Amino acid sequence: MVTSMGGLQVKPTVSMASVDVDSADLLILPGGTKWESGENSYISPLVNEMFNKGKPIAAICAATAFLGQHGLLDNLKHTSNDINYLKAVAPDYKGDKHYTGNLATTGDNIITANGIAPIEFACEVFRKIELFDEASIEKWYQLFKNGIWSE
Repeated sequence: MVTSMGGLQVKPTVSMASVDVDSADLLILPGGTKWESGENSYISPLVNEMFNKGKPIAAICAATAFLGQHGLLDNLKHTSNDINYLKAVAPDYKGDKHYTGNLATTGDNIITANGIAPIEFACEVFRKIELFDEASIEKWYQLFKNGIWSE
């Protein structure tokens, strides 16, 4: 079992080594302080393989720091918790000119989001995997962000 910092327990059904990148649709990197401390470095080979094969990767909150630490944000549009935060936790980060400051941003196959933007993050993921059409995504957004439901 793996327990998140919020107490969510997950029982993995496959090992990191057995993940078939070619059949993966998307890799989601949830936030958490372990990204800043480097405790999640074991995921680097999987992330790099996904990135090199052009597979979508979605990172929110401190997981964006991991992407910045590994140079994956240097040449594409992205966001994070703040540009100064990103520079502080990823000293080799060189993507300043591509930083948007938006709550969520998609650049090529990388989705990034500020830690206070789970709804915007989800919408970007929905768009990337074409889960719904744009009108349905907007309807979903309005419901979960603003409590507005329209027929």
